[in-house]
Amino acid sequence: MERTTLGTRVTAALCLCYSVSTTSPREAASQVVGTELAAAVNLLDRDASLDGRLFVADDTPDVRCLMVVLQWGLGEVLYRSQDLRAALAGEGCGLLQLRITNIHTPSAGVAPSSQLVRNAGVAGSAGLALLLEELADDAARPGLTEVPLIFWGHSAAGTFGLTYAAMHPERTLGFIRYNSHLRGVPVELVDLDRVPGLLIAGELDRTAGVDDTLELWARGRAIDAPWTLAIQPDGPHGSPEFLERANALLIPWVTAVARARASSAGSETRVPTSAAWLGDPGTAEVWPSAQVTGSRSGLAWLPDEATAFGWQIVMRGGGAGPDPRYR
Repeated sequence: MERTTLGTRVTAALCLCYSVSTTSPREAASQVVGTELAAAVNLLDRDASLDGRLFVADDTPDVRCLMVVLQWGLGEVLYRSQDLRAALAGEGCGLLQLRITNIHTPSAGVAPSSQLVRNAGVAGSAGLALLLEELADDAARPGLTEVPLIFWGHSAAGTFGLTYAAMHPERTLGFIRYNSHLRGVPVELVDLDRVPGLLIAGELDRTAGVDDTLELWARGRAIDAPWTLAIQPDGPHGSPEFLERANALLIPWVTAVARARASSAGSETRVPTSAAWLGDPGTAEVWPSAQVTGSRSGLAWLPDEATAFGWQIVMRGGGAGPDPRYR
C-alpha cells in the first residue's frame, strides 16, 4: 500500500510468515513460534527511510508492550534471540526490529546529533509513529499505535532510545544501551527520572569505551533515575558471545520492567520500589532496596531479585542466558 501525507510518502509491505532463523542447538529446542510482519515508511521531507519487522508470538492475544531493537551492530543477533522472544511473549510483549537510514547518501562529517540512528528527534520518532500505524492496520491490532515501548541499541544506536525517552517519557517503558557512546549528542535528563535505563559497557571496548557510560549513569542516578549500570569484564565492543552472556541480566531486567510498568495506567508511573534491589558496581554486592540507608546515587538500581542475581552474574564475568529459576 502507499499513501502520501504532509510531504511524507508512506510505503508498507506485509509479510505473514513463521520466523526462520539460525539459532543455537539450545535455542532451537525451544524455538518461539509466531508471526512476523514487515512494513516500511519514507519521510521524504526528512531524508529518512524506516523499515521494521514485528514478531509476535502466537500465544500473545493482546500486545501490552513492544521492545524496539535497532538494526545496527548486534541488533540482528538480539532480534533473533529465542530466549528474549520467549521472555517477551510471557509478558504479552512483541518485538520490533527497526532500521533507519538516509534516503540519500549523507555528506561526510555529519554531526552525531544529526545522525538518524543516534538521535530520534531527527526523524526516528515521527517515522516510528507512522510505521506502527502501518503495522497496526496490517496486523489488525489497533493498540500498537499507543503501546508502550522499550528500546535497545548497540554502539551508535544506543543513544536512539535515550533521545526518544527524553522526548516521550510517557511512552517509554525503558531503554537499554549496549556498548554505546553519546558522542556529544545533547540529552536533557530532567524528564527521565522515572524511565528505567540499563547501561552496559564492555571493559575492553576500544570503540565506545567505559567512561561515557559511567558519566551518563552517574548523571541519571544523581536525579534518582532508576538506572542500572553493568560492566562486562573483558567485554569487547561487538561480540555476539558477550551479547549472549549479557542476557543473564537483560532478560530479567526487561521482564521486570515490562511486568511492573506495561500494566500501569501510564508508563510515566514509577516502577514500584517494594521489590527493587540495589547493587554496588565496585563489589557486585546486592541488597534489597529497603535495607539500604543513606545515599543511593552510587548504587545500581535493580528492579527485582531476579535482576539482581543476573546482574551479579554479568558483573562477575559469567552469563550465558537467564537462570532457569527466573524464566
